[in-house]
Amino acid sequence: MAFAECGSLVAPTDPCPVCFAPQLMIDAGAVVHSKKGERIAVPLVLLNGSAGGRPFWVKRLMKRDGGVDHPLALTWERVEAGRERHFTLDTAPLAEGGTHTLGILLVIGSRYKGLEEEYAYATDILMRVSGQDAQQVQQTTIFTGPVGDNTLVNSKMQTAGSSDTAPVGLQNRMLLTFRREDRYELDHDIRGYRQERLRVFRDVEFTFSGFPADDGPPDGNLKLCGGRVACGRNSRNPDPNTNAPANDLSLRVYDRKGAIDEPATLAISRHHFDLVVVNDRLCIHARTSHGLELNREMIASGAVAPVTPKDRIVPIPGRPDKLTLQVSFSSSSDVVERIDVRRTPTVAP
Repeated sequence: MAFAECGSLVAPTDPCPVCFAPQLMIDAGAVVHSKKGERIAVPLVLLNGSAGGRPFWVKRLMKRDGGVDHPLALTWERVEAGRERHFTLDTAPLAEGGTHTLGILLVIGSRYKGLEEEYAYATDILMRVSGQDAQQVQQTTIFTGPVGDNTLVNSKMQTAGSSDTAPVGLQNRMLLTFRREDRYELDHDIRGYRQERLRVFRDVEFTFSGFPADDGPPDGNLKLCGGRVACGRNSRNPDPNTNAPANDLSLRVYDRKGAIDEPATLAISRHHFDLVVVNDRLCIHARTSHGLELNREMIASGAVAPVTPKDRIVPIPGRPDKLTLQVSFSSSSDVVERIDVRRTPTVAP
């Protein structure tokens, strides 16, 4: 969301590594080696290592055991920068000896200027599982030699592995390695468009058509607009007389002769809404209390709603004839390369 502000750090598809740095560790004393048939409770520590002082929110926590995802309830959600939260994962009885894998999946959110980005991460804990306690077995060996022929000697022998049956705990914390779960994000509608199987990255190109020359911004990516396209009736140039901030896209209503329809234009707020890329989706961030429609549904002030291909944005509710913005995507493979915003009615440049 701060892509335009620190683009040297933020990749088009990833969070800022300075502001967003979750770390997951197995706590000291945790048992990672146990016996078959036992349950293990693994103590974990989630640390917010943000150097930028930003908190994050745990939106979802899943235990992956035996190919099944089990949601875990937490009594907390927010983790402040430099702070840590503790929780425990319990395993089912470990039925087989060998190496047992306990998977963890977290969906973590980061908030900035009223918007929230979410990312899914996974990691695995490997535990050694020994068989049942070794039993002593009676072994009879026949020796031949100086002691005498065919002398019977009894000895006792423990089966192999019996020395590994005692639980082993970690002396120090163990840092686990996160991996991004891109497919999970798309399949569970966390990031991207699940139905269309598309993603919009922050460096997507925008084109604008049907606008007068003074109302539409030049084609380009969101860096040119400070990370979001500000839309409203204000001019694209700041007005020192009124101290009115400039918009990136000026929304004004014109009559058939090309003159401004002032009564209709005044129904549009100075700063009506923003177009912004959030969670690999184009979104509309409503900034007006005058009303705004997206596909005939009202969008409340402050709300963020995803915009899908061929959606229609009506700045004046109930009056699509006055001004409508239609959005279309141009994609290659599963990535949207260009977003076209077309105004109707079209006004001559």
